[in-house]
Amino acid sequence: MLFFKKEFFGGIVAVAKIDSSIEEMKRQYNGSLAEFNLMCDRAKREKLAVRLLLQDLCGDVQISYDEIGKPILSNSMQKVSISHTKDFVAVFLHPFSVVGIDIEYRSTRAAKLRSRFLSAEEMPFCAENIDAYCELCWCAKEAVYKMQPDTCIDIFNEIKIIPFEVKKEGTFWVEAIKDSLRQRFEVHYIQNDYFSLTWCLKNK
Repeated sequence: MLFFKKEFFGGIVAVAKIDSSIEEMKRQYNGSLAEFNLMCDRAKREKLAVRLLLQDLCGDVQISYDEIGKPILSNSMQKVSISHTKDFVAVFLHPFSVVGIDIEYRSTRAAKLRSRFLSAEEMPFCAENIDAYCELCWCAKEAVYKMQPDTCIDIFNEIKIIPFEVKKEGTFWVEAIKDSLRQRFEVHYIQNDYFSLTWCLKNK
């Protein structure tokens, strides 16, 4: 079921809640079901939900993956980024810009693990909303990571958060610094009782 949809600079950001059974989703899906035969139920559920969301947004689509595992719409020129978490899937579609999206179920996990992906300089100036802050930072780094041309970038040292104040929705800045190339991304987000969602694009 479509939970959130937003037009964004010519593209579409959308989130669906997975509230149907695997068998019901199979009946709704117009594509081949062969790829799902060897998957565990959890993977079937998530991947079917993604395909149904894309089917709802842009008709029948075929997903393949490039040499480093990034999703590609085989029968469309649109760029796509995909994410999933407990009971939700998210996609970002854009006709020409490279995009990144990430969704995480609300929990304290990111805050507990923050030393693994946040430096002292990236932490907020006060300790309020630390769980929400760390979760958004993790999502943002994942979204930016997905837009990189290869996977040889260090999320801790080469993708950096510019500290920000947490709200229910808004933007903040993230820098990706690889070799001599420095890129700055404006990351958009929403946060509710169920999930944290971040998305961004290149060449806005």
